Amino acid sequence: MHASVFSTQHNRQAQKRTNQQTFKTPAIYVISSSAQREVALLLAEQVRTALPELALINHCGPGNLKSQLRRADKLAAQVALILDE
Repeated sequence: MHASVFSTQHNRQAQKRTNQQTFKTPAIYVISSSAQREVALLLAEQVRTALPELALINHCGPGNLKSQLRRADKLAAQVALILDE
């Protein structure tokens, strides 16, 4: 039992390391109000098409402006693009 638990934990840790190694720091972190979410998604799609080498993250989850800016900072985004009404 202990060996399988260790193996599972070891596999999760190895997968986590792999995910961290392949993650690219975003150049742009798009923040939008719920009213502008659709516009933000369309903009992100256009940027990704025009500049495929550019890493871009579009915040689609909940959270106020402050928490979204904290997330962009935590990810070390070069630019936080804010779309509001």
